[in-house]
Amino acid sequence: MDTRVGPARRAAIQLLSLQRDGWFDHGSRRALAAAVGLCVLLSAAAVQAQFGGFTAVPPQTSGLDFQINGLGNEDWGYGAAFFDLDGDGDLDLFVANEGGVGDWLFRQNADRTFTDIGQAAGCADTGNNRAVKFADYDNDGDEDVFVAAHRGPNRLFRNNGDGTFTDVADPVMASGNLTFGAAWGDYNRDGYLDLYVVNRIEENQFFVNDGDGTFTERAAELGLADRKAGLEAVWIDYDNDGDVDLYLSNDKHGGNRLWRNNDDGTFTDVSVESGSNISIDSMGIGVGDFDGNGFVDLYLTNTTGLTSIKNVLLRARGDGTFENVATALGVQVAQYGWGNSFLDYDNDMDLDLYVVNWDFVPGASSAKNQLFRNNGDGSFTNVTDAAGVGDTGPGYGLALGDYNNDGFVDMFVSNNRAQSVLYRAVPTNASWLKVKTQGTQSNRDGIGARVTVVAGGVTQFRDVSGGESYLCQPSLEVEFGLGGFTTATRVDVRWPSGVLDRYENVAGRQTLLVVEGETNALIVSLIEATVEDDGVRVRWDASREAGVLGFRVYRRTGGGAEKLVSGESLLPVTTREFVDAGVPRGNAYQYVVAGVEDSGEARSEPVEVVVPVAQYTLMQNAPNPFNPRTEIWFDLPGATSARLAIYDAAGALVRVLVNGDLPAGRHRAVWTGRDDQGQDSASGIYFYRLESAYGVQTRKMVLLK
Repeated sequence: MDTRVGPARRAAIQLLSLQRDGWFDHGSRRALAAAVGLCVLLSAAAVQAQFGGFTAVPPQTSGLDFQINGLGNEDWGYGAAFFDLDGDGDLDLFVANEGGVGDWLFRQNADRTFTDIGQAAGCADTGNNRAVKFADYDNDGDEDVFVAAHRGPNRLFRNNGDGTFTDVADPVMASGNLTFGAAWGDYNRDGYLDLYVVNRIEENQFFVNDGDGTFTERAAELGLADRKAGLEAVWIDYDNDGDVDLYLSNDKHGGNRLWRNNDDGTFTDVSVESGSNISIDSMGIGVGDFDGNGFVDLYLTNTTGLTSIKNVLLRARGDGTFENVATALGVQVAQYGWGNSFLDYDNDMDLDLYVVNWDFVPGASSAKNQLFRNNGDGSFTNVTDAAGVGDTGPGYGLALGDYNNDGFVDMFVSNNRAQSVLYRAVPTNASWLKVKTQGTQSNRDGIGARVTVVAGGVTQFRDVSGGESYLCQPSLEVEFGLGGFTTATRVDVRWPSGVLDRYENVAGRQTLLVVEGETNALIVSLIEATVEDDGVRVRWDASREAGVLGFRVYRRTGGGAEKLVSGESLLPVTTREFVDAGVPRGNAYQYVVAGVEDSGEARSEPVEVVVPVAQYTLMQNAPNPFNPRTEIWFDLPGATSARLAIYDAAGALVRVLVNGDLPAGRHRAVWTGRDDQGQDSASGIYFYRLESAYGVQTRKMVLLK
């Protein structure tokens, strides 16, 4: 008898389960739509989803005939990532190594085999390397690679676009001590990817992309410099507010951390209140909405899994909190766990789970990797043996990607001192859809974009990932199973910029390339901002009101973080203007109006306005006292010639900082404590004097060495 659970039956079971437990949330609505609608639609569908499996591709056949040889008791795993290094539409594979052998970069050939080109490409680093995280950090259309080193310098390999790479990591980025994980994400939504780096000994680092090919380290400044034996991190939008939050996996029972992005350039530690501060020997992080309630869930592997503390599955409740349901759902896994990922391996429209294990303690028995099939009713079934993925090699890393472009997700497991394994998915008759994102306002890769697919009344979403699992990263293409449906009724892409693109009646069995702004499903059709006595008045028109819950107004200063200025409550759907009162003068601002729907925000194009200063002002320098650098700001109510100079206590000229024509507005000058000849000035009291057509102003400052 065929006991496989089809999508309609799965939805009905889920509905009954949710009804029994009193869960009338997004998940129950999803189940109701599926149970009622799918029963009708499936009767007309000629194709039914089947449960598939995998084939281990022989290394002599694939060309991945290599072996990682770790250095004894420092074996902590080796990362891998599928990505398209040359833009030919096929996935290539980067694998980290150590022991002076060099990393591997495998380019995929036309016959689905791989050839190592690491040496020729200039990225076969011979350090003791760990994580592999790729991204187009400079938005030039090709993928760059960050390689984290356990011993030795970290590397940032910039793709030269000709099949070669150049290491451009500055001394700060290269200096990580026992670096393990890392993750790319655009925390301030400025269109450039930032990099969070996890160090096991020293404080973690956060490299904010300056947009000119360089980075500034700001972890301590932003409160993200955790120092608790960290191993991995992921950027997730756990609260569905449109910006990425940061989750950190810590070893040695240090307590995992969750920082909520405040969307104003700052973070708040919500680890305790969210219930995500799990204290285990936490390793890998799997990310996905396994129960279909519209919120990201987290799976955490644990290397004390042979004790009473096992792996953890944090189910998002939808109110900003999590609950551990691993034991209740049978996925706690009593092994030493490392890499893990959610994937829909059988394309039946829900997320399954694969976990990589290795008992690396001397004398421990071999551990089998495990695959759990999602039953669609809130439970899982272990199908490891039936699916053919029970490798017992010393496994660490897990990289996902559809390397042969057949619509089914393949897996690469990196083993230590044993042959790594390429698992090719065995296709079934289930339909599928892959989505490839290309940002324009957002980062070129679209990392952080949320792709939502609706088919047969079932809603699924995937976030384009900048790194997850353990030391690894999945491909940038996001894969959706469509089960027995040949068409997705709707595909929504909500970009980090806030732009919403919508596609309707999309045929399955294809890779859909989506370019930011090409459909532009905007609600706000026109926006203007004018300066008035009481602030900046923002006005807009709306293309529609149907389905719109209300509006939000955002303000950004220059390259700074965006700020919600209209308040926590939505502006009524009939509103067409808002006054941003008390705006600081002397700056240029960008305003965006967002129409809010159930599925999220649809944002307008930004509009810029300059708020002029009201009076002639020379401000107090900061910091003061200072050593060796201080900033001096001044306001000019109109265009004028101005001179700003530094004098010592005796009245002698030390340095001229500004001398020339300036426009109206707020201006900044920096003094580094040197005179006009470039010599360091002594400690003491100094005066700075501003002269212009508006008058003369003088202030005092102290250089203290």
